[in-house]
Amino acid sequence: MIYELRVNLRHTNEVVWRKIEIDSNMTFNELSEILQTIFDWDGFRMHRFDISKSYGKRMKNVTVRPTLSTNYNKMPVKKNNDDLDERVVKISDWLGNVKDRALYSYNIENEHENEIVWEHEIVVEKIMHPEKGVLYPYCTGARNFVPKRSVSRELTEEQLTKTLAEAKELVKDINETLQERLSHVISEVPDHGNHLWAQLLKRTKDYYRAAPWETLAKNDVFTVVDPVTDECLFCSVLGSGQEPYGLAVYIGKQGLAAMKEHMQNGADSFGENPYPHCLMLLFDDRQMLSQQDHALIKTNDIPFRGKKAWPKFRSYMSGPLTALRQEEEARLLHVAVEQAIHICEEPGLLAEMPSIFSKERNVLARVPVKAGDPVVFTNDIMDITSFMDSPEVNKATLKVDEATITQLEDIGERTSATIEFAMMPIPSSDEKHPIFAVGASQKDGHVYYQHLVPNPEKIAEDTAKYYQEEFYLMLKALDALPYRVATDGETADLIEPLAEKLQISIIVQEKLPIAAMLVQELFIEKKV
Repeated sequence: MIYELRVNLRHTNEVVWRKIEIDSNMTFNELSEILQTIFDWDGFRMHRFDISKSYGKRMKNVTVRPTLSTNYNKMPVKKNNDDLDERVVKISDWLGNVKDRALYSYNIENEHENEIVWEHEIVVEKIMHPEKGVLYPYCTGARNFVPKRSVSRELTEEQLTKTLAEAKELVKDINETLQERLSHVISEVPDHGNHLWAQLLKRTKDYYRAAPWETLAKNDVFTVVDPVTDECLFCSVLGSGQEPYGLAVYIGKQGLAAMKEHMQNGADSFGENPYPHCLMLLFDDRQMLSQQDHALIKTNDIPFRGKKAWPKFRSYMSGPLTALRQEEEARLLHVAVEQAIHICEEPGLLAEMPSIFSKERNVLARVPVKAGDPVVFTNDIMDITSFMDSPEVNKATLKVDEATITQLEDIGERTSATIEFAMMPIPSSDEKHPIFAVGASQKDGHVYYQHLVPNPEKIAEDTAKYYQEEFYLMLKALDALPYRVATDGETADLIEPLAEKLQISIIVQEKLPIAAMLVQELFIEKKV
């Protein structure tokens, strides 16, 4: 999505503001570069963002800033442990509704001295889809030049834009400067999400018409196997009891464990996060929707009418409730909603639906059998014994020390590529099966790390320790921290404590094609 921000420079004798359209997926570090460019700051001073309103809620003590290694002049920073790293945090992580606000402070190293700290009030004015052919960021409006840095807050006559023509010329100059200085940031933003969100909204209407809550209770759980990741989506229809109409989708083994805990002990057992590892579709009255909910419906031109019939999409994947805004989460929810409709259209299935919490631990599943557009699914009965037991058996603790974590955090760079990490056993003639550690990009297949661990008996002494150490070595070889790592369920459980520390999401996949192919080429085919 594209945000139009109005940025007001505070405490000047004449108003100074800029309007800028930006990609909401940019980081705060990139936003800082943009602000320094459009206000013509020199870029050599320290800064921070303070979030004051996020997704419609007032916020306190939420600061986003550079780490020490990214400060240009390497001056010491008094940084609270709860401060967020601007290189990692996206704008949409905290700003997502119209009228959300933040304060950008520049030249803060001199806030207790005589030099001026420049404060910029940032307000989200519009949320919209990107326009084809437009390069973002793009300045759409401006008023007056800025005063001389650290000298005075007073604007001179020469710094005023007195006519519309002068204001337009200022905007033109700003856009030219953006393209000259920020060529690494300037780009056309593809509107991949438009079609996806429109399809999700359309299927949401079909789901509402099917009214599955009339025949299914929330304990009547079924699963959908995601055709992209092979992840199991455990689905619970909402609305047969006192809860709102909707659908809860619990993701993978962790989601299933959370669903079991929730159904047995209630939402209160999770504190601030009542539905961990969960995506939700909820229906509510029109006036209960957020501005972002309304904007999503309006921009996709999908009409909704009636009481308790307006959709809200919510995510509990990484903490307390937030509006659903990641395309991957929207895709997963679309898969679940679409297959839920198919189950409702086959009354015979509902009569024979096994209970997920019975001794047999079987569940009705929708399983992809043929790729294409659309993907073809079939019905199956899935044994989920391993899903129910795994989270408790393989619960691991953090095995690496703080110095190791600091080394990884200092890498700084982030990569958007999903990295496949595998600990593959190698076939052997004796009882000792060496482990082959692999790290590779699922985007282009490039192998960044491979290591044959020759002594599997050592691994058995402390499996979590050795897995986390191999994970650490893989990240060092990658020389970047990925946002997502794909691995198998056992490895996921063992490396999860370290991944959480580094804000890396884990995607559990039954098949790890790059690692499997590498093992085949290096060990099996050579042996033959």
